[in-house]
Amino acid sequence: MYRLLLIGLIVWAQSDTASAEDSLAVLVEQQAATIIKLEKRVGAAGEGLTNLIKAVQLLKKAAEILNERLMQLEGTPNGEGSNEGDSRYVLRKIEWVCLWANSIPMNILLSDEGYLISYIIHDRNTIRVNVAYMRSKLPSREEIEAVCDSASSVVIRYAKAQGWNWIKVIQTTEARD
Repeated sequence: MYRLLLIGLIVWAQSDTASAEDSLAVLVEQQAATIIKLEKRVGAAGEGLTNLIKAVQLLKKAAEILNERLMQLEGTPNGEGSNEGDSRYVLRKIEWVCLWANSIPMNILLSDEGYLISYIIHDRNTIRVNVAYMRSKLPSREEIEAVCDSASSVVIRYAKAQGWNWIKVIQTTEARD
């Protein structure tokens, strides 16, 4: 039983996930404390005591591996390894919205009309919708505003569908030659 616990902890400690560090550390400490209490109760009962001592040693080894892994995770952002390309990166919700909005086909269609829409993170709760237009196409002010409003509503509707009502949108325009 203790070997299974040790194997599980070693596999977890070598993985890239760091979702339950605290609870596993507490579990290891509780199991070690329980084994030490049992060891004291059993006394010098020969083979049983030897097995308990081995189990305690295994758990101590697992705790060392776990602590080493936790220190690695705390020392580097997102548990990055030595190779930048191998490190994990979890997008923030606002980054998901920008990624999604920049990938929708509407942007391709509007580029044929002389518009280029970009969704950029402005600050932690705000997305800037930037509409660039070609001066050569001579769009009217109403057309530019309609494109801006349409692009903004796409982001707002997506965010509300996700339950992310805290996302705000600002609009900017720029003329290109």
